[in-house]
Amino acid sequence: MNRVELLGNVGNAPEIKQTASGRPLCRIHVATNYAAGEESKVDWHDVVCFDRLAELVAEYVYKGRKVFVEGRLAYRKVDDRYVTNIIASDVRFL
Repeated sequence: MNRVELLGNVGNAPEIKQTASGRPLCRIHVATNYAAGEESKVDWHDVVCFDRLAELVAEYVYKGRKVFVEGRLAYRKVDDRYVTNIIASDVRFL
């Protein structure tokens, strides 16, 4: 099973593009917090949305907005490093 659920804040304005085949694609970065001992830590996650979900995220999401993301992990190689993305199946605006 490849499933991810995130609850966090959007750290950038949505970046809307189109794939080579013309599908809408939107990228956002979501920050999640967790406690590590007495310190609070932040992790950043790259979230990618496609099609109608991409259009909705581009229209209604803004920097600082709290979102709940459901999706799956995807890995790809860029130059000589691997990049991890979350391919969203649902984004709820909170």
